[in-house]
Amino acid sequence: MGKHRLTDERAMAERTVADLDQLCKDRGIDQQIHALMTPGQRADLDRTLRDHARHNPR
Repeated sequence: MGKHRLTDERAMAERTVADLDQLCKDRGIDQQIHALMTPGQRADLDRTLRDHARHNPR
């Protein structure tokens, strides 16, 4: 039961990050946000978006 809950939470977090990323791109502010992030934050964001894309093919 615990593993499913963690998997569901991770999927929800990936969806949320992907939705926020798309919203920022739609509004044209993604480059400004990336400029404010630390390299570690950018790497975490990129990894999360890759994971989301891998788990949710279009």
